[in-house]
Amino acid sequence: MPLRLLSNVTLAASPAARALSAASTPTFWVLIQALKDNAGKIYVGDSGITADGLTGATLQIPVTGAQLPFIGLPAPGNDSINLNEIFIHGDIGLDGVNVQYFEE
Repeated sequence: MPLRLLSNVTLAASPAARALSAASTPTFWVLIQALKDNAGKIYVGDSGITADGLTGATLQIPVTGAQLPFIGLPAPGNDSINLNEIFIHGDIGLDGVNVQYFEE
């Protein structure tokens, strides 16, 4: 199970929900870290996630200045989670995240 990194997974200039990966990428554990220069909040959830985080969001990565906030998502039980089923959305276009995960 090698550790992998997806750098600078960013939102479009007009923020829209996007999957962490376009390809099917099963993993047992994923860490999502806000980019240092983000200007707004990043919301993490399913494909129905909205820019305000009120629909489809399960987690929020706030803006905290110099700190690099992150969230970790372990797969439930012995199952895996797929990066193309985890979506981000945000307050500000071009904000984003770095993603680390254990390849299945």
